[in-house]
Amino acid sequence: MRKILFRGKRKDNGEWVCGYYVYNKEYNIPFIFTGSWNGYWDYQLARFDWHEVIPETVGQYTGIEDKNGNKIFKGDIVRFMADNIHYQGVVKFNNASFYIDNGRCSFYRCLVDYTELKILGNRWDNPELLKEER
Repeated sequence: MRKILFRGKRKDNGEWVCGYYVYNKEYNIPFIFTGSWNGYWDYQLARFDWHEVIPETVGQYTGIEDKNGNKIFKGDIVRFMADNIHYQGVVKFNNASFYIDNGRCSFYRCLVDYTELKILGNRWDNPELLKEER
């Protein structure tokens, strides 16, 4: 079973944080909190670090790591191999499944050689990488 994690870019300083996602409906603010959760929603929650994040940068962990052991999240730009051809594309989520979109094709898990999968960047910090493929 994969760990359910999220990543988002902090609103205050632009740094990336990875942890658990919480959305405050009353104030319309998304947060990611870091630390380990003991299962109780009580005063112990105050020991977590809460980080307000930019909503469009929030992405869920796919459960897959690249060839260097880095966790792959929605929004990452990756280089991969399928049918002995190198491609690059952005990781997306649709219909309860993660896939890689390179602007021409969609590649689902069964089509990708994971031994060659490598994170190049992400769509917010490195948008120029998306233009290279198209």
